[in-house]
Amino acid sequence: MELERIRDRLDALSWQMLLILSERLMLVREVAEQKRKKGDGVIHAPSREAAIFDRTVDHCRVLGLDPDYVLEIVSLMIAHAKDAECDVLGVDTFLDTRPKSHDELRANLLAFTEAIAQDHAIDYCEGTGADAVQSYLRREKLLLEETVRGLGQRGFALDLGRATGTTTDILEPHFSRVGVFDICPFMIEGAKAKKAWSRSVHFDVADVSSGIPAEDGEVSFAVANFGAASELSSNLLPELARTLVSGGKACLSFYNTDAISNLWYYPWPSTLRSHLNVFNNTLEAWYKGKVYVIQGIGMTANLLRAECERNGLTIEWMETYPTVLSILPRFFFGSARFQKLVQAVNEIDDALAKSEQHRGTYLIALIRKE
Repeated sequence: MELERIRDRLDALSWQMLLILSERLMLVREVAEQKRKKGDGVIHAPSREAAIFDRTVDHCRVLGLDPDYVLEIVSLMIAHAKDAECDVLGVDTFLDTRPKSHDELRANLLAFTEAIAQDHAIDYCEGTGADAVQSYLRREKLLLEETVRGLGQRGFALDLGRATGTTTDILEPHFSRVGVFDICPFMIEGAKAKKAWSRSVHFDVADVSSGIPAEDGEVSFAVANFGAASELSSNLLPELARTLVSGGKACLSFYNTDAISNLWYYPWPSTLRSHLNVFNNTLEAWYKGKVYVIQGIGMTANLLRAECERNGLTIEWMETYPTVLSILPRFFFGSARFQKLVQAVNEIDDALAKSEQHRGTYLIALIRKE
């Protein structure tokens, strides 16, 4: 085929794609109109989207296309469709604003962790397509190790709400006792089987939302990492004030309500693998083609300062991370041509972490009891 004919064919295909997008938008608006007539204002359907993404990956493999690139296009079409439905329905957000019951969120959490445990993937954010999460976990690990090395009190330590064994492994050599508590028996069993733990480490299934299983003034150091502080009860800070010894500290990680990643919903191709819904205090956790809606109580830097002051706690340091990396399209990470860009964004996020902007996805803080 001659070059000009090839170019003509490309132009024709581009026009056909525009016609397809136009027809798709028309159908989306018709769906929204039917919802409006029925009084059905539900727009967001993450489980359906997850299934679409899975099918798209399968199709890409058959056609020899780059799935990361195609998924980016699909995610933009979905985001645009949501905005169009919002316009028809006259609403400000497509996210679910209805409150979820404690029982529903707990059942979802147990189903989520059971799925992870059955795959023997306790650290489920490893592997491809989780670059922003991995970057955060690396930073969090370094911060935690540095903090532990500088502690003066090394009695009883708590690993709360994320029993993967990773944090426990950091705490074990430095404390006379380590208590690991998680509501999910699947996580506890997986963490226990990770290695031969010393007798100083104890694993227990416990619902920390009903209170930290420790005596008053007993705890030297507590950790609720990788957003676990938001997944636990809103009573967490009063409970830490009760259980920490004088001078005791806690390293906490919350989902940041003020994060730039919450300003625009970015479906699965984002390498965060989760999204905070600030309208009903839930977190969408994406795992292997399914979406699990669990509790996720957002926190802001200003609110954390106020809550700590109210409970007699002091913030030693606080940062948010990642900021820009959390919204970087997935295909950038898989391409050698964009590695300098990814490196530059990492450098920017490192600088932003300790700034007063507080726009990173996770809010991490070290607090101390006076």
